[in-house]
Amino acid sequence: MSFDYGVLRTEYKRLGYDFRMDHLDTVQTAKILFPGYASYGLKNITRELGIQLTKHHRAIDDTRATAALFNMLFERDVNNLESFIRREINPSLLNPRLKLEEFDDVPNKVGVYRFYDEENNLIYIGKSIHIKKRIEQHLKNTKTSKAIEMRERISSIQHELTGSELIALLKESEAIKENQPPL
Repeated sequence: MSFDYGVLRTEYKRLGYDFRMDHLDTVQTAKILFPGYASYGLKNITRELGIQLTKHHRAIDDTRATAALFNMLFERDVNNLESFIRREINPSLLNPRLKLEEFDDVPNKVGVYRFYDEENNLIYIGKSIHIKKRIEQHLKNTKTSKAIEMRERISSIQHELTGSELIALLKESEAIKENQPPL
């Protein structure tokens, strides 16, 4: 579950480690593979699917129930859940000077974002209604040589929340005209 993954990342961060691992959200996956249930929280979906969960919110019991749910999801999906796995950003493919904490701090809201290279030159300006997701797409993109070049050059990320898509579009357009970034 995304919540559990977030808890693990936070605890590792508190200890001084950057924990990133590909993961699968059983709630989101169950919504797609087992549609039509009123709730997909662990307690409710396990009851609906006949999975034993005796002491909800006890670590071992929740883990066993989640494992049983995962097995049912795995058996249900002919692609063995490959399409549901959320891939993490691979730091080894990025510019070594890029601090992923800058990415982690970006909210998933509407706004404008800017990428800078190692010399602090503006190289790209973009806008999105979900700026964190859009930046993540850039950082994972390996489809074109231009995308790879940009990903490797990004040394710093800045963002500005705008509150609306229209304002983001206008600010992006103005900033591109003013700065004419190379990418």
